[in-house]
Amino acid sequence: KNRMVERNSEADSLEFGMKPIGYVESCWPDRRSTPRQGSLVPSSVGRLKMSRLVHPSSSLDGLQHFSHVWLVWVFHENTKARKSTKTRESKNKQMKVPSKIRVPRLQGGKAGLFSTRTPHRPNPIGLTLCEIVKLDKKNGSLLLSGIDLLSGTPILDIKPYVPYSDSPSNEARVPSW
Repeated sequence: KNRMVERNSEADSLEFGMKPIGYVESCWPDRRSTPRQGSLVPSSVGRLKMSRLVHPSSSLDGLQHFSHVWLVWVFHENTKARKSTKTRESKNKQMKVPSKIRVPRLQGGKAGLFSTRTPHRPNPIGLTLCEIVKLDKKNGSLLLSGIDLLSGTPILDIKPYVPYSDSPSNEARVPSW
């Protein structure tokens, strides 16, 4: 019953046009000052201002019952992402991404791209877990803490944090570095 279904080979050429649902105003003015993870600075705050196009007064309804949200966002100030996008557009849509990344905790050692939290990724998207400090449906904004996003960061989606599905049921395994 759990057999794999082969994917359609046309999927390799798919592109997804996405538009931000809002933008962040935060205490982080530039990428050099931003923490690597929001949980490292739980007191950092930011405001997500929603686009009117997503009808925030109704689309945010129900979110007041949650303490935390996942933000899906774009690494808009990632210089390598901008170069990759230009490369993609100008050279037959091929993107150059490093497959090995220097990991700070490995004292110069490298690890595979997908085993790291590097911002330099094939698709420059990020994921951050934030605590909801205040939800203002009328003005379409969320005040959030534990934020690691630059001012002006485009937000693609918000998802409520749900412990029963967002936390592993057994102990998670991670490397020592």
